[in-house]
Amino acid sequence: MRQRLGLARLLVKPKELIVLDEPSNGLDPVGIRWLRNLIGELRASGATVIVSSHALYEVQQVMTQFLLLGDGKVLAQGSREELGEVVTLEDLYFRALGEGSS
Repeated sequence: MRQRLGLARLLVKPKELIVLDEPSNGLDPVGIRWLRNLIGELRASGATVIVSSHALYEVQQVMTQFLLLGDGKVLAQGSREELGEVVTLEDLYFRALGEGSS
């Protein structure tokens, strides 16, 4: 409920820049779907939405630009098109670390 309350506070006053840290943490499947839709609506309204998360699958569902960090270094960055034939962000992350996909 805290996560949802924090996200709901975003809706009170429109913002141009929104930073979300692990926004899907603690949400049930209904809440995650709601969050995906919310991020899409915020982007459609012209807001810039920055999401910091370890949940790479969730990030991949809603974001258009990516910056992957590992060991304090930039591993990859760019749009989906710029990143090329990426199956998942998780695969890209492990390839960039030299560990291959699991």
